Amino acid sequence: MTVAHGATGRALRQLADAERQAIHHTDRVKDLALWRAAAFRLLRDLDQDTTDLHLLGQGNNVVFRVGAPNGPLVLRLHRPGVRPREVTEAELRFQAALSRRAAVRMPTPMMQAHGGYTVKTIVQGTGPVHADLSSWCPGEVRRPGSGLTLDDARRAGAALARIHQFSETYPAEPRWPVWNADTLFTAASPYEPGDLSRVFLPEQRAVLNFVEQRTREVLRTLPRRPDTFGVIHADFILGNLLFADDEVTVLDFDDCGLGWFVYDLCPLLGNLADQPDFAAWKQAVFSGYASIRALPDGALDKAVLQVLMAARHAAQCLWGAGLVGRGAEFDVGRHTAWRFEAIRRLLGSEAPFLS
Repeated sequence: MTVAHGATGRALRQLADAERQAIHHTDRVKDLALWRAAAFRLLRDLDQDTTDLHLLGQGNNVVFRVGAPNGPLVLRLHRPGVRPREVTEAELRFQAALSRRAAVRMPTPMMQAHGGYTVKTIVQGTGPVHADLSSWCPGEVRRPGSGLTLDDARRAGAALARIHQFSETYPAEPRWPVWNADTLFTAASPYEPGDLSRVFLPEQRAVLNFVEQRTREVLRTLPRRPDTFGVIHADFILGNLLFADDEVTVLDFDDCGLGWFVYDLCPLLGNLADQPDFAAWKQAVFSGYASIRALPDGALDKAVLQVLMAARHAAQCLWGAGLVGRGAEFDVGRHTAWRFEAIRRLLGSEAPFLS
């Protein structure tokens, strides 16, 4: 009898879960339909009338590929409360200047009639949002084992170096985040993770606190000069690089701000760190970078790189917490688990409790 009741209870819980998922899926479909309707209205207002709209992603913003009359475009609709319009304008000003003057391939932001890059629109059920349009860039994401070559890694390193070279003389925008230990690890993060105890268990907080402490120690040793600290991409990963023939296109400057150039190398290196021949991949990235400008301080220090790669993984846990706090559909538990596994591989020898 106990088994029967237990089985019935499990069945009822599974049914309830399935119903909740079905309701959530229906809500998301309705929500997306409202964002699509807003996109179509906005495109008509901008003389880009089309019926060809393909969803590319939805997280902190809702992104569509637009089959526009004069060629494909990318439309971003920014969810309210994620970041101010002024910060998006700063991102797009930097991106436009970079694409004009630094030989870096990237989507080109479209300036609007009022002289800025963003426009306002209304999403039913959400309210006012801001949006921007940029050019479409062809290419494919490549990873080790699925098309990525050492030459690709060299090209990626060179592209990042060009961004850093340009940023040495680019004036800082007042609303940009400064990527330091506070913005990477605390509630002050632009990711707006909220109360960290709401998402992370005490033992997980201990890991994050350890990485934060080591990151503070490392960043205190790094000089803050124009050749070491400036505008960084802050999300330079394989998923934001498109490869086509012998060219690489850099996407997604959403997180750009001020920070140490050596930290900006670490998201890409983190993508490659679990490869058996990581040394060869790192050398390829570094040789491409060094073909444009000198490697930043700390890049040749293994301990510095390991800590900053771990910092990137830890900071992305806060990014996930921010998504959950805004009601996004995101498996923060699974995401945190694999990020912590990467942290253990990088720093396990420093702190036995990580193992």
